[in-house]
Amino acid sequence: MELYLALDVGGTNTEAGLVSASGEVIASHLVPSHPHGSRDQVLAVMDAALAPFTAEEAVALGVGFPSFGDYEVGILDSERSAYPSMNGFHLKEYLERKWGLPTRVVADANLFALGIARFGEGHSHSDFMALSLGTGIAIGLVRDGQVLGGAKGYPESTMRAYNEWLWPQAWDHSGYRFEERYGADPVTMRNLARDGDAKACAVFDQVGRALAITIKRLARETGLNIAVIGGGLAEAYELFEPSLVADLKESGVAVLKTALEKPALLGARALFAP
Repeated sequence: MELYLALDVGGTNTEAGLVSASGEVIASHLVPSHPHGSRDQVLAVMDAALAPFTAEEAVALGVGFPSFGDYEVGILDSERSAYPSMNGFHLKEYLERKWGLPTRVVADANLFALGIARFGEGHSHSDFMALSLGTGIAIGLVRDGQVLGGAKGYPESTMRAYNEWLWPQAWDHSGYRFEERYGADPVTMRNLARDGDAKACAVFDQVGRALAITIKRLARETGLNIAVIGGGLAEAYELFEPSLVADLKESGVAVLKTALEKPALLGARALFAP
């Protein structure tokens, strides 16, 4: 069976996996990220995530990294990234040399969006925005079934979202500085809300309203009227869905939570046609 190695580098965790050609995650391995570490420390985290797997098991390696970059070449640009030590690093070349496999590297948001486009809700929707809610908000745009790229890996509308207007309406609510803002990490706050804690419930009401601001602006800029949500914070989707849907009601934008468990790992496989 033809298998692919997948690597999804995140701000909180880094996950690697082995994925079949048909889109089945055979195995995965999660390790804590070290985004503000030295370059060697960051690379050591990637190595640790991939450690359970061998190059002999796979035909190619697909990677998502949370940074701008020249992804045609595979060089990272850490502007607005949690990984400053990786600025200017040729990640594609490094991984190809280390693993001896054909390697493709894309922005993490596009890896997430690609997984949904090829193996998830993209089967029903050819045009959508994909938002992964984790340490930050990762935004991928899909039109006619294709994930949109552009300067530094992203289309212009997404670059404007990151550079001009995403903060503070939504960014802080997705996970980044969540504990600083609310006094508890997202998992603890989610558990409190599920137990009926009024303050925790109010937090997720605010999360939904903040996310709606971002989605409505993206919809105006892109013409896309479907938003597919995933990522770690989406595990609390039922807690922020009411305020999110209510605030989107007049916009005509429909919102879905992806049914895929590991869309980014599937996106890594989808980097390699067919």
